[in-house]
Formats: sequence, structure tokens, C-alpha cells
Amino acid sequence: MWDDFSSYQYGTQITTGPNVGTNSPWTRFGAATADNMIADFVGVDGSMGGDYPVLWRLGNNGNLAYYFPTVTNLAAPAGFRVLLRIDAPTPVPTYVVGVFEEANGNIWGTIPALKPVLTNTDFQTFDFQFTPAATEELVVKTNSAFSLADVIDIRVRFENAGGYGTNHIYIDNFQSLPLPPLITGITATPGGAVQISFSCPDGDPTEFGIDQSAVVGATAFWTPDTNAVVESTGPGTFEADTTASGGTQFYRVRR
Repeated sequence: MWDDFSSYQYGTQITTGPNVGTNSPWTRFGAATADNMIADFVGVDGSMGGDYPVLWRLGNNGNLAYYFPTVTNLAAPAGFRVLLRIDAPTPVPTYVVGVFEEANGNIWGTIPALKPVLTNTDFQTFDFQFTPAATEELVVKTNSAFSLADVIDIRVRFENAGGYGTNHIYIDNFQSLPLPPLITGITATPGGAVQISFSCPDGDPTEFGIDQSAVVGATAFWTPDTNAVVESTGPGTFEADTTASGGTQFYRVRR
């Protein structure tokens, strides 16, 4: 967890303007920015979160940037997760872009096809994966080589081309993507019982689920296996028990 906003007192000004300050890792910029992000009880279940106001008639984008205290390697896992919601829908949807800046000045962001839409007034989880296929280079300073070895900041960018409407964007639980699980074995019995063993360096059994499909590849249709029960078998190891529903079944572990 990089920031769950619990360390800020109510009413604290979290952002400091166009340049990051010494007391907060956050800054804000972009033409639509109406004011600084303020700490308020707008987080999950009324906890402390960030309240970032934007006014779309001022411009088509607003940005929150989180600066790491030191240059950071984000290669594993490559991306971030954040909880977002808005106070009320706008006439034109707002798109969210995951952005990172390298120490050499190169800036990469989510490709248009993968930009999620922010229309929810209840918190939803937004995951952004930083891979060459999922990002495009927005600013070229030195070269066009994709790298997560020397990241100085991550940005959550909001885009709205409507030219009117206003929003309070609420943010909470800003963190790296959780490490993915790795299946280590699958055992099936003639009676239909299936046991799936997997490992993950961190996590609780409640964080994992099992999906099933009759085929794999481009035509796969994965559905949650509601019969699967996941239990911990030791530090970093887990086991899921379920029953095959007939025919050939393929399984994957979801986090």
C-alpha cells in the first residue's frame, strides 16, 4: 500500500500545486483542476480519502501524481491499483489513464482502447498494467525504450472532452498491483473431485477465486467456480477444492 490516506487529518491539503512538496508525495496539475486535493471522510466506508475537484469547462484533463521518495523499480508487479469514485455523473463520461514517468523523462500511459470509464458513484477498483502492449509513449525525452526500472512517479489522469460539468473525484487505497498466484499442481479423481495447488508470496485465502472454462485460448469463456473452497496450506501456499461439472474443464486462479 503506497497511500491509504489514513495518515492525513481531516481538511489537510494533500497536494501542493504544480510541484511536489516536502510534506506530501502528491501533486496535481491539468487545466481542469479546480483546487487542491483535500483529506476528507470520503474513502471506503467513510474512512479518510482524497477529494480532488475538477471543472471540465476549464479544460479536458486533470492529473494526480504520486512521487516516490526514491527512484523505484516497478517491474514486478508492473502496474498499480486504486479505488475511485465520483460525486455525480457528468453528461460526458470521464476516462482514466494510468501513467508513469521514468527518471530520464520518458512518460508512458494507458492506450486509448484500455482506458476505463469513471462513472461510478460507489468505489470501484481500477487496475492498470504497465506493459509495452498496454501503454503508449506520451512524452519522449531520450529514447523510446520501455522500462520500469527507474520510475519516479505514477499519475492518475482523468480525461473529459465534454467542456462542461463538474466533479469531485474521490480516491482511496493507492497501491501496487498484488502479486499474481502461480498454479503448482492440479489433481483430479474419477469421482470428479479436483484439487488445485498454487502459491503466492502474500495474500489471504479470501482474496483468491477459481475460474473454469471448457476450452482455452481465444474462445475461452471463464466463469467463477462457486463451488471452489480456497484454504491456506502454509506460508505462501494455498489449495482449492472443487468438483468438476462434467466434461473437460480448465481452471485458473483469480486474484
